[in-house]
Amino acid sequence: IQPSMNCRGRRFLSQKNDPPSSLHQSVGRDVRPHVYFVQFCIVFTVIGPFGVFNFKMDAVWVAVVVIVLFIVSVSYVVHSWEKVDIRQTGSWAVVTGATDGIGKSFCHELAELGMNVVLVSRNVDKLQTCAKEIEETFGVATKIIQADFTSLDKEMYARIRRELDDLDVGVLVNNVGINLIHPDYFHVLDERHDETFQNLINCNITSAVNMTRFVLSGMVERRRGLIINVSSVFAQIPAPFNGLYSASKSFLAKFSNDLALEYKTFGIHVHLLRTGFVVTKLSDVEGIFGFVPDPKTYVKSALKQTAFIRDSDGYFGHWLTRMVCMALWAVVPFIMDPVMKALMSSARQKRIVKCEKCLREKSIPIAATPWKWSKNSVNRVTNKET
Repeated sequence: IQPSMNCRGRRFLSQKNDPPSSLHQSVGRDVRPHVYFVQFCIVFTVIGPFGVFNFKMDAVWVAVVVIVLFIVSVSYVVHSWEKVDIRQTGSWAVVTGATDGIGKSFCHELAELGMNVVLVSRNVDKLQTCAKEIEETFGVATKIIQADFTSLDKEMYARIRRELDDLDVGVLVNNVGINLIHPDYFHVLDERHDETFQNLINCNITSAVNMTRFVLSGMVERRRGLIINVSSVFAQIPAPFNGLYSASKSFLAKFSNDLALEYKTFGIHVHLLRTGFVVTKLSDVEGIFGFVPDPKTYVKSALKQTAFIRDSDGYFGHWLTRMVCMALWAVVPFIMDPVMKALMSSARQKRIVKCEKCLREKSIPIAATPWKWSKNSVNRVTNKET
């Protein structure tokens, strides 16, 4: 029946298998026919591109996998459940990228808890405005530190360290980060925006490492503290045309998880925050109820989770989105890969036409690949770019 399926480019083929085929032969029966059947199904999946999909159906093992995943998930949550009273960590909170979006909301929420706030950002005028607003609204002390984290200025970092040395820092929020000028092919960015690479690494990775260094010794001496590293859902799911940004957020994930284990005995809580889309300048997206919150809603929810668990998405809609994406990639990666590439290609085209440098040079690099190539679709893309 398979040749006729190929001709039609559709139909569904399933194979029933026996559980012992996945076990060692010492189970006491001859499993070779079933092992062959498994391999047969695996090899036969090459037909997939023609629209015929093959599934090894094994109800017993599916049930076992589901149960194991459930137990592992519950165990992980229980293992990482570390209740923290943010108010008792110290009298000062330090927030990088403090004048906009998530960072600004962190400043407000922590000030509302009664903590004094150190605002670290690049724009002095915005820093002064935000600091004054916090002092007048919440009646706490503030301190501002001007810093451009895209640079590796040793004097700048030395100045930041001096400013923090005498403070009882209980909370550090490593929030500052930049994205690519626009999503694009890696080699094209190298040709047109080569400064972006080092700037992004400096801002997203080096800043978090150095700020953590500056406050950690004091936290160890006091045996208390909370460090929040703002990562991204893109650290866990494929993000074509955004590889460098995603990789920088993956660094924060690994960095956070290892530090959490390393300093748990010192009473220091290191929290990884996997943010999804939030309505900010960096994300450039519009709000969607339940899935794309505004910064204030997101941070209020995130701080509640931060107080109990060391690794969270901060918002239920973000957790649900990540779980669905990861499940789909585990089950149908051959569908999710092109879907994600198409979505990111669309975002890439929208952002490229806003890039002043690309427009100034009157050339937009490599058009996004449409779902199906055709002469009309190629002409349509070319005309649009022209």
